[in-house]
Amino acid sequence: MPQEDPIKLWQHLHGATVHFALALTLVSFAFDLGSKIFGKKEWRTVGFWALVVAVTLSLPAIYSGFWGQLGWFRVEKWEADHLLPHRNFALGGTIGIALLLIWRSATRDFSVGLNSNRLYLGYLVLMLAATIAIGYTGYLGSYVARTY
Repeated sequence: MPQEDPIKLWQHLHGATVHFALALTLVSFAFDLGSKIFGKKEWRTVGFWALVVAVTLSLPAIYSGFWGQLGWFRVEKWEADHLLPHRNFALGGTIGIALLLIWRSATRDFSVGLNSNRLYLGYLVLMLAATIAIGYTGYLGSYVARTY
C-alpha cells in the first residue's frame, strides 16, 4: 500500500475534478434536452462543449480515484462497502459519456443520418442514463468519503 500522502493531493484532485465532471455532465444533458424542448439549436452547442469538458475532467477524476482505491484514502483495496459499486458506476458513466461524445462528433451533431430526430432522441435517452450513473456514483462516493 502506498504511503500516506501528507498534503492529500489525490483526495483534493479527486474531489475537485469529480464535482466539475458531474456538474458539466448534468449541464450538457440539460442544455441538450432544453434544445429539443424549446427548439433552440444553439443550446446544443453549449451541451456539446459542456460534454467535452466533462469527459476531459473525468479522466483525472478516474485516475485519482484509482489511486485512492489503492490506499491514499486509507481504504483497503476492495473492502469498503460502497467502493466497488462507486468505481463501477464511475467507469460505466465515464465510458458512457465518452462514447456519446464520440458518437456526437462522428455524426457532426446528428446531421448525418436519414432521421436525425430519432438519433437525437436516442442520444438524449442514453445521455440521461449516463447522467444518472454519474450522479449515483457521486451518491456512493459520499459514503466512501464519509466512512473513511
